[in-house]
Amino acid sequence: MRSGLLVAWTRSWQAGLVSYDEVLDVVQAGGQPHRVTGAIGDVALGRLLMEVRADRPRLVLPVPGDPRGLPGPGPYTSHALAAGEAVLAGGWGLVPEAIPPTVLWHSYAVPAATPDLVPLADADAELAEALRDSASALGRLDVAGLRPELAGALAAIRRPASDAGLPPGYPARAHRLLALADRIGDILRLAAADAPGAAVTASAAVQRDDLLRPVAAAARRARLAAYNTELTS
Repeated sequence: MRSGLLVAWTRSWQAGLVSYDEVLDVVQAGGQPHRVTGAIGDVALGRLLMEVRADRPRLVLPVPGDPRGLPGPGPYTSHALAAGEAVLAGGWGLVPEAIPPTVLWHSYAVPAATPDLVPLADADAELAEALRDSASALGRLDVAGLRPELAGALAAIRRPASDAGLPPGYPARAHRLLALADRIGDILRLAAADAPGAAVTASAAVQRDDLLRPVAAAARRARLAAYNTELTS
């Protein structure tokens, strides 16, 4: 997730835990140059870092019906909702867009928005509850039977979560929670797609989607909690 990477590594740089060059290398991994356009100007990613160096950036993951963390209606909010991910840093709002061979960050001047900060412990508990509530119901729908590869993904949930790749300064709980949310994201993508040749009725698809919705919301909140948590020295 581009917005999450930018938030995490910028915050670690602001805390003096990684270098400016490390941020650029990680965010632009894969050789795709990143450019900024819009209110900040047409500049390179490095200029953006300098522009927000005194502001704590935070991740927002809005979806239709849940725009928490965004400022009021406007071009930035509309763009962020369409993209499903964005960054807020001081008076700037940023939305990434992949336009090969580059990644373009659309920048907007935005009013202050109330931070939607989710404590790690709350997000962890919410995600665990959503998984418990959905596991038996998904089993009754035989989702794993429809997509055999989903069984392996479900089994992976029970294994200890690995390092999520967050930069220095992030607590271990944030790493674990983000890794778990990423695994759940894989499960959601598999479960939401019909297996090749499977006959899934419209009512079964609606029932499945209703079961997955709270899990998706909890995974989204877990990512927000992990990326936006307080850093440790």
